[in-house]
Amino acid sequence: IKEWVQGSLQPDLTFLFDLSVEISIERLNKTREMDKFEIEEKSFHENIRQKYLLLAKASPERFCILNSEESIEEIQNQIKTQYEKSGLIICPHTATGFHAYSGLKKEIVSDHHWIIVSTAHPAKFDNIVEPIINEKIVIPENLLT
Repeated sequence: IKEWVQGSLQPDLTFLFDLSVEISIERLNKTREMDKFEIEEKSFHENIRQKYLLLAKASPERFCILNSEESIEEIQNQIKTQYEKSGLIICPHTATGFHAYSGLKKEIVSDHHWIIVSTAHPAKFDNIVEPIINEKIVIPENLLT
């Protein structure tokens, strides 16, 4: 799939948010009903995790492995901070990206242009985000259909 999607294109830097399978599943169970991939056996998830870690090991100059076992409170604080600072409503995944960015060394940050990509609309996590920002998330029309 990777070659079909991106061909020979390679990012300059890839952040690998590493999280133990146990903590990942625990967090998923607290936030929503798991989908068909998320309910797979632990060995399935561990295999995928190990493959990503092997990719990172094979190209250490291109990968930055980040410990994603930050506390839920740290991620919630990042959601609140971004909302208070810019009015931006972000999901927990995006908050983890902001958290990782804020922890980078200044020389890494200043040598590149940065984009933090959101992979989910905050409405997917309304039960988490709304109490943090004390605001109802409006679901865009195109996501309602």
